[in-house]
Amino acid sequence: MVLDGILTGACVFATQGWQMYIAAAALPWASGTAPAAKGVVMELVGADERSAALTALSLVETVGA
Repeated sequence: MVLDGILTGACVFATQGWQMYIAAAALPWASGTAPAAKGVVMELVGADERSAALTALSLVETVGA
């Protein structure tokens, strides 16, 4: 949970789209709950990038499972 909090807090400093993709890949690994990671990422990415971010999160969940 501590690592999850640190990674989620670090998302505040993301200024580029690619940084959010890194966060989207890292959050499910550190988070005990994947839906929480999805919620955080969906709030932080723009509306035009949400489908790509959701696809990336689903891919990471599948690989991590």
